[in-house]
Amino acid sequence: MNQIIKFRFFSILFFMGLIAMPLCAANKVATLSLAEGVVEIQAAETKIKKAAKVGDSVNENDTVITHENSKALVTLGDQTQLALSSNGALVVDKFVLGSGGNKGSVSASFTKGIFKYVSGSIAKDKGDVQIKVPHATITVRGTEFEGKIEEKDNLENNTIEVKASIVLISGEIIIKSGDSIIKMNTPGFGTDINGLGKISVPVLIRGCS
Repeated sequence: MNQIIKFRFFSILFFMGLIAMPLCAANKVATLSLAEGVVEIQAAETKIKKAAKVGDSVNENDTVITHENSKALVTLGDQTQLALSSNGALVVDKFVLGSGGNKGSVSASFTKGIFKYVSGSIAKDKGDVQIKVPHATITVRGTEFEGKIEEKDNLENNTIEVKASIVLISGEIIIKSGDSIIKMNTPGFGTDINGLGKISVPVLIRGCS
């Protein structure tokens, strides 16, 4: 009888343990390849921040944060590179490595700071790659581009306006904000997206050899 009671007791503890466990394990989508200065990873589910180091996993919807005089490089499984400099933030929303007829997909969001994107194999194979910045989504094809997201006080209505600036280094990007769409395929040209989602006409920002 005692053995039966013990068996039932431990069975209950085991079952309770299963309930306490997360329903699914965190989905790793990238690795932190560079971490200089103060870099943190904020877990998507718990919102807990931890000091990050090279080799740390970045899970789906985690936020990578850089502080003053710091930089980070996040590398996805297809060798897509997402770089941040000081006071930046990045979320890898989705990563699916292609196989068979599926060419894969990448979705990431830069929310502040200076950043750089370099395409991996998914973009080069014409998979679905979308990089988000405030007020706009950038579709890429074998591309490299840089950007900056900054906040600016709007004294007229006492609000803070978030503006994104994009400069194409190579390849082609399509920027969409609401009903506005602009294609850029000339290296060195850049554009701004203001707080209302208006995309400026691309102009030469940087000469490219």
